[in-house]
Amino acid sequence: MSKVQNFAGLTQSLPLTEFDFYANYRATFEKTELGRIKRLLPPHELAENFGLVNTSMKPKRGRKSYFTPEGKVALMILKMYTQLSAPKLMEQLNGNVHYQIFCDIYIHPERPLTNYKLIDDVAEELAGSLKIQQLQDILAEAWKPYMKKLDTMYTDVTCYKSEMRYPTDQKLLWECCRKAYVIMCEACQRLNIHRPRTKYLDVEKANMGYVKQRKHNKGQTKKMLRRLLALLEKMLKEPTPSTKEPGFSTASRCISGCSGWM
Repeated sequence: MSKVQNFAGLTQSLPLTEFDFYANYRATFEKTELGRIKRLLPPHELAENFGLVNTSMKPKRGRKSYFTPEGKVALMILKMYTQLSAPKLMEQLNGNVHYQIFCDIYIHPERPLTNYKLIDDVAEELAGSLKIQQLQDILAEAWKPYMKKLDTMYTDVTCYKSEMRYPTDQKLLWECCRKAYVIMCEACQRLNIHRPRTKYLDVEKANMGYVKQRKHNKGQTKKMLRRLLALLEKMLKEPTPSTKEPGFSTASRCISGCSGWM
């Protein structure tokens, strides 16, 4: 007998219903919170959204999966519901019958699953084919009879991207250098001129090393600020070799030539 079987494929070995070991578990599962969650989920539609349902008649090659397509989706919902790691969830799945009913599997007590990476493999498989917009439409359609005030939208402000941060001199200077370098490259490409030589990549590498440090002394900070100021000044004031007029820099040429599209 295999380690894992689906509940739909189980048959009773005894004709007496009072010896059905899982009857009481199924009855109590319907009253639990997991049972209520499973009733509100459209498992087949979710499995189709992830591309787990095989529509072709040709059988797939390889070893048969422990979980059904609907069971894989239920397993990921169970992991999010319990907030357990893969080893802990595998341990609970082996001993908790309600968890097994939720995932539509039967694990033999004498042959439990030991490879917890199976859960990580399922998560990786679903993450590669996730279509978040279609998934939201499926859940909204299934939950519409239970929702009220459909004309009202609630949002959480903590979900919005924020550009607020502590404005240190190093952060502001590096942001200026990064934006100036992008503008300079685009302008030189449009004007068909050679891009001035700068040590942007070297400074970028040094800045990344500075950021990764947890603590900085005054000497490191002053050195980083000097390099950033020198790089920014070089990008704004370095003259172009093709120009002979004094004071005619790359920055001024970029501004005069790109005033129509910037």
